[in-house]
Amino acid sequence: MTATDDHVLARRHDGIGHITLNRPSELNALSRNMVTVLRVSLARWRSDPTVRTVVLDGAGHHGFSAGEDLRALYTELRAGGGGTVDGWAEQYRLTAEMASYPKPIVALMDGVVMGGAAALAAHASHRVVSQNSVVALPEIAIAMVPHAGATRLLAQVPGEVGTHLALTGDRMDAADAIYCGFADKWVPVEARTALFHALSDAAADEALARVAIDVPEESELRAQRGWIDHCYSFDRIEDIVDRLGTLRRPDAAAAAMRIAALPPTALKVALRALREARADTDLESNLRREFRIAARAIAGSDVATALRAQLFDRGQLVTWQPATVEQVTEGEVNAYFEPLEQGDVDLHQAPQSGPGSGIGGAA
Repeated sequence: MTATDDHVLARRHDGIGHITLNRPSELNALSRNMVTVLRVSLARWRSDPTVRTVVLDGAGHHGFSAGEDLRALYTELRAGGGGTVDGWAEQYRLTAEMASYPKPIVALMDGVVMGGAAALAAHASHRVVSQNSVVALPEIAIAMVPHAGATRLLAQVPGEVGTHLALTGDRMDAADAIYCGFADKWVPVEARTALFHALSDAAADEALARVAIDVPEESELRAQRGWIDHCYSFDRIEDIVDRLGTLRRPDAAAAAMRIAALPPTALKVALRALREARADTDLESNLRREFRIAARAIAGSDVATALRAQLFDRGQLVTWQPATVEQVTEGEVNAYFEPLEQGDVDLHQAPQSGPGSGIGGAA
């Protein structure tokens, strides 16, 4: 049986609850309704004895998901941004549910896996990459901090590699994703059918053991950790950029140039969020902090400025508010972490299905 909102397919077969993000023309970019369909499907299958394992993948040949739909986000911001806050609340609830789900969730992180989609997939119990995987958390480019649980994941990456990834938006290949803790197993694309056959008659751990292979290449990020740790160990963006610029190493200089072009306030907030995430003892505390930050970010001007630049004004000079990291005050950074007037996100609110939701009958 199948449930669909056209952009998500949820069906059961051979002991598998199979969810496919089905928006290939938009690289399976996530909408609020897609996230709600995911939540409803997981809720229905939680106690369904016919579902032993959940598999999450993306339609098309290009990727699992490019993350947030930037055009929809820009439209919502121009309309006031309330829908964006509500949509992100749903995404944070989905992250919490996936991380605590009582059945195995196998996320097939093939092709492009970015932003909030990368954070969601990385909270599945079994994260699978392939030779085509490109994983990134590039939210800083749109004046946002990596979220949906991403700062917690980045804070747990060895050394300062997570800091580098957050502040530059750099991409990970399959080997990097496994090294950084965003993935567990390497399964080549040509073995995908074999994986589904294995999952149909065995537990997730056993099925993956049958088809997964050793990572065929070394992680470049592992190899670069020496200079990354040397440059990113500071708690001030100014010090990080200074160290990158004086190292006389091409990749460090390139990172310094990328950071210098990014929104100064978002950089400072992201660095503090990563440092605070290192002390988190549970995911929910992390998600509540990230939600405060996200709600405050969309209330400012930099997100709309960044989106307009990416979508319509590529190549034009962008002016941030404030314009430099030196002009961003401690008080401005602190404000992102203060409790919201409407209160913290309710991570336990049940998903809403039924008329108007776009969600069909039970899958």
